[in-house]
Amino acid sequence: LFNVQIHFRYKYMLNKHQRVVKGAGSMIRILVVEDEKAISDLIRLNLMKAGYQCVCVYNGMKAADLLETENFDLIILDVMLPELNGFELMEYIRPMGIPVIFLTAKDSLKDGCRG
Repeated sequence: LFNVQIHFRYKYMLNKHQRVVKGAGSMIRILVVEDEKAISDLIRLNLMKAGYQCVCVYNGMKAADLLETENFDLIILDVMLPELNGFELMEYIRPMGIPVIFLTAKDSLKDGCRG
């Protein structure tokens, strides 16, 4: 498995158990957009174990719909998604100013730069 540690500037800090916390006791919310359920479950399990609140969706359109109604502090985004791919979804997310970590099996420099 993997160890996850995400650092946010200014409004986040580590508590005495080395968990990242937001001010006023609210949890950091992470949206995981990954169409492979096994991968999504693994990411969610590890993030929740590290003290983060996770919401998982399995296609780009559901992610876009969810972003209309809910707030997230970070998005973990797969590139190859059904209905709306990660690059198209990123264009929708960019004006929101939410940090995004791309998760992909693509290995070309062109794809890496595009994200």
